[in-house]
Amino acid sequence: MTKQLTYRLFQDEDLPSLLRLYEENTNWGTLSPELWRQYYLDTPHGRSLVVVAHDDNDDIAGQLIFTPSCV
Repeated sequence: MTKQLTYRLFQDEDLPSLLRLYEENTNWGTLSPELWRQYYLDTPHGRSLVVVAHDDNDDIAGQLIFTPSCV
């Protein structure tokens, strides 16, 4: 059965769920909160736009990250 996903902007309280998503669905292992923040919030060119996908139970199912860069 396919779950309906809804998208919204990242909120600080989403971080534990996002870290669990990385750990369970990648080969990277555990990603620390500090490293995640360094990669996506405290970038050299400003904060990334982080969008999370959540289901009807508000469980995080995915994310989209738009990272600013200098072109």
